[in-house]
Amino acid sequence: MTGNDRSLLIIYPWGVDSVIEKNIGAGLRVGLLADFLQENGFRITVASVGRTEREFERNGIHFREFRFPSTFVLLTLYAALILFTRCLGWQGLHAWIYYTFFQYDRRFARLMKEEMAKAGIILLEYPFWAKLIHDFKIRTILTDHDIIAESWTKCGCRWLNNFLYKILLNKELSSFESAGRVVFVAESDRKFFVDQGLKSEHTAVITNPIKVSFDTIKCSCAPQLNYSFRGFEFHIGALFVGSGWFPNREAAQAIATTIALDCPYVTFFIAGECSTWVKNAPSNVRLLGVLSAEELSILYRMITFALIPVTWGTGSSLKTVEAMAYGKVIITTPVGVRGLAFEHGVHGMLCDEISEFPRQISQLTRNSTQRNQLESGARSLAKKYDYRTIFMRYLEIIDELSIKS
Repeated sequence: MTGNDRSLLIIYPWGVDSVIEKNIGAGLRVGLLADFLQENGFRITVASVGRTEREFERNGIHFREFRFPSTFVLLTLYAALILFTRCLGWQGLHAWIYYTFFQYDRRFARLMKEEMAKAGIILLEYPFWAKLIHDFKIRTILTDHDIIAESWTKCGCRWLNNFLYKILLNKELSSFESAGRVVFVAESDRKFFVDQGLKSEHTAVITNPIKVSFDTIKCSCAPQLNYSFRGFEFHIGALFVGSGWFPNREAAQAIATTIALDCPYVTFFIAGECSTWVKNAPSNVRLLGVLSAEELSILYRMITFALIPVTWGTGSSLKTVEAMAYGKVIITTPVGVRGLAFEHGVHGMLCDEISEFPRQISQLTRNSTQRNQLESGARSLAKKYDYRTIFMRYLEIIDELSIKS
């Protein structure tokens, strides 16, 4: 690719701050992708939405946020709808609003299309705004971070979810028709849509990667040592990190109400927005809120166990790979390692039920030899998910689309 073709636009719906800070799963993936493509000679623009118009550069990457909704009337209606669905827990209806509302904001649609026209290649993260890219199909890559129809209709009103499931699934499938290539983050997600009629030759699987300096991370933490984080003294630490997404909220609550009660000798740290939803946490659970990347790195170097007690969800877990890169003892459900080449007893321990977590923690606390083996296995597996390796597939797809266009 040469000339204007080296200009690449990434469209991301959740604001540019998370891309810059790389502090949530999707934001981390997109931030690493922008860095990777810039390192490979592309001129990168990341476009998103916010409450105000913003345009600036950071480390050579151009960021632009459009005001959305762009008029007072639309903003009032949009805010009311979002607040209404959130209060009632109708996440499926929330997704439907994301798919449809932007069509009524002509200014936003016009400005976004103008930005698209400047780019040689367009990367659309999430399918919500797929109708905007229809005219640019041949040079567009759509990344579906999870199965929207599945993951957004698990909580709330059952009859409404059953009704919305088919609507959201049809919207998700139709969005793929607007892209030249569709990327999934887990093979199970790709297979689901292929079974729904999506042509497999138009798909690819590029899992969630990480960026960690493996040479400097040798932080096997012996339980008998003393540690302190934010004034909390502890001997054995276990960590769960998650966004405010429903599976993470449930996992955080399960730690507080089940796992922590059976392991009073362990200090459990819950970080991320999910920690704000935990109720009735016992004294050995520390709710930390959202941590900076530096704080999270410090805490990872202190704790012994990384817990992923999520029981449902699609896509693939970035935090699982991140914990493996730090050489932590991973204790997880099968859902927590979806899309990863994770082997029970080699890279960590699998638990089919939440009730099995305390037993695994107890056994591994007493067995330093097995802990060391699992830490080494986790770190070894994580090396395969470095973003500079995983994202090479994007370069291949970009070249394929460039030839077609």
